[in-house]
Amino acid sequence: MLVPAEEYEQFRAWSESEIDIEEILSFLWDKRWFITKITGAAAVLGLIVSLLMGSMYTSSASLMPEYSTESSGGSVQGLIEQYGGMLGMGGGTYASNSNAIRVELYPQIVESLPFQLELVEKEYYFPEHDTTATLRTYFDELYQPSAWQYITGYTIGLPFTVKEWITESMRSESTTQKQVTTPTGSTEVLHISKEKMELIEWMRQQVSASLNDETAVIEVQATMPTAQLSADVAKATISQLTGDVTAYRTEKIKTDLAYMKEQHQKAQNRFYAIRDSLAIFRDNNRNLSTARAQTEEQRLQSKYDLAYNLYNGLSQQLEQTKLKLQEHTPVFKTLDPVQVPLEKSSPNRPLIVIMLMFLGAFGVVGYLFIREWMEDSVLLDG
Repeated sequence: MLVPAEEYEQFRAWSESEIDIEEILSFLWDKRWFITKITGAAAVLGLIVSLLMGSMYTSSASLMPEYSTESSGGSVQGLIEQYGGMLGMGGGTYASNSNAIRVELYPQIVESLPFQLELVEKEYYFPEHDTTATLRTYFDELYQPSAWQYITGYTIGLPFTVKEWITESMRSESTTQKQVTTPTGSTEVLHISKEKMELIEWMRQQVSASLNDETAVIEVQATMPTAQLSADVAKATISQLTGDVTAYRTEKIKTDLAYMKEQHQKAQNRFYAIRDSLAIFRDNNRNLSTARAQTEEQRLQSKYDLAYNLYNGLSQQLEQTKLKLQEHTPVFKTLDPVQVPLEKSSPNRPLIVIMLMFLGAFGVVGYLFIREWMEDSVLLDG
């Protein structure tokens, strides 16, 4: 029976490929003990590395921020618009979300430099040392790096360590944080030491806030060397974030409220003084009916009416401003509170061992094939 040429060539190519696969498997079988030794050594190395690496703990919490709406039903602004006329208050609109921070900006707020500066300068309690210190002080004086950090610092990272020593010795004077402020007290320029900036960059990787687009829930995570510290930093992050958002939304109204209270107090003092003057004049001139006395009484009565109207109007505006402050103070609902983690989040020792085992196995197989290919090339050239 004759076989077509094309089918024969396909069969021949398939047979040669099968022979190649068999040769490869046979080659690997012959080198199985060597491959096993290298793979085992890689697994042992992975176990050693994972044991030398320091443990890290992650604490998280989730918040649901308040969403402002323009509808007036049920809100303080709605009450003002509905019943403001009875109370003598104006019904002007004050959009509740006109000065709100979009929740999409919350992660950027957490990563911002002022936020991180305040976070690292905040004091935390360290029960293992029975002391209170800032994060900067903790990592500079109290924190003991893991053995793996020492090894990498004096092997792979040795050039950077030497450079750091040289930079430290050549540093002129103080490297503490300085800031230039404007006459109003707002920070204009920040001068931050290299060490603090490195700490801030590390904190940006360890502390984060993320937004779930579907549920609009903010999740805050903090990863630190100890379980208690991770929970404390997560709690401080939430407190600082909610405080900054609240301060931003209520800053203008609080300024107006302080000014309104000052003017209200002045109007009240003036009204009380004119009221007392009018009362004293009437007591002293009860039986007098001269034109001069009547004119003086009318003058005092006019001042009294003007002072009363001003005092009454400022009182109404003061109460309205207080209601607006309450309206614009955001409310954050804690869905999942901060908890002290019971288990470490890293390192994942089984994963490290498995990864190094695979790297060792693939590396030694690649090495054997390359060596075999080079030997065959030398023989062919010879």
